[in-house]
Amino acid sequence: MEYVLQNTDLFDEEIGTKFNEAIKPDIKKFDKDKVYKFTVSFHVNLLKDSRMEDFIIPEPIMSNIDTKEEINQVLSVELNSNIVTREDKMNEVLSVQLKRIERIVNEYGIDADLTIQGDYLGAENIIKIEIAEDPTEPIFTKKGKKIKRIKVNSVIPSLPGTKELVSELYTKRIVEIYCKLFKPFLNDKKFISEILDIEKTNDVILLINAFRQQYGDLWLATSEREEEILNRLKERVLFVLKKYEGQSGIQQDNGLSNHDAKDNPDVINIDDTLEKPRFPNNLRYFRKKLGITQLEIEKQTKLGKNQWKRYESGEREPKISLVNTFVSAYNQIAQEKGVDLIVTPSDLYPE
Repeated sequence: MEYVLQNTDLFDEEIGTKFNEAIKPDIKKFDKDKVYKFTVSFHVNLLKDSRMEDFIIPEPIMSNIDTKEEINQVLSVELNSNIVTREDKMNEVLSVQLKRIERIVNEYGIDADLTIQGDYLGAENIIKIEIAEDPTEPIFTKKGKKIKRIKVNSVIPSLPGTKELVSELYTKRIVEIYCKLFKPFLNDKKFISEILDIEKTNDVILLINAFRQQYGDLWLATSEREEEILNRLKERVLFVLKKYEGQSGIQQDNGLSNHDAKDNPDVINIDDTLEKPRFPNNLRYFRKKLGITQLEIEKQTKLGKNQWKRYESGEREPKISLVNTFVSAYNQIAQEKGVDLIVTPSDLYPE
């Protein structure tokens, strides 16, 4: 569902009234048992409009404030209102206009989260409001005897700018992951081409784009998803290593220990190649290298129930004293199992 309010803009004090006139005929279409997402878009050029400074911020209506904490927040803003930057004023303007829309939504008993954002619209004198059902599982909070769904409203001054920033961060992270995982092969671009199953090339940009398309989910993956992707990559690397065994100075790791692999630069230990820099992944990496379960290492380190699982998933991060305990446990297990492995704190927390 979409509404386009004509002859209005970000600074229209009657924006709530105009929205009410547009949505009123369709109120029966909303299901009060469902949660909706309202996205209010204005033309991003208006962020530079001189009316931004002249916009009058209305006094907060205390009757609409439910809790003591919210009242204190309002008073805190008022006490600090003497120092207002243009960015502060911009956020206030957006918040006020979003509140005016939200007030209409609440009056009709529609359960919704709202976002206001600057975007490139067809004209500066329109407001576009998109409405969709929220498919995500709601989260509830309890205050006293009241149980309420946690509502999340968002203010995004410039959607194009936000997308550009996210894209920049994404690209930077993908390049870092690419360089980390392919570190032993970086000078052999044709070999990387084979791993990525593309036409052989020396063009780094083409290689990184191919890597992004196949393994880009590593950027923000859950630990389970990350493990799944890395296992897929590992299988591909092993397949190509076997294919190229004895060629171009590349050899498959034929059971050589870590020590042997380090002494022989022509030998690539694939597990070391795919070793991951983040602490939770390194915990999992060494545990699996030793062939032990989370429960076994938990008992060895005398941790509480499910503590190791939390550390390995990244849910919690241990103190440095515990890291030393983990190192000792790894090394003791390695010695008992006859595994040629020595772990140091820097292996868990690489620089």
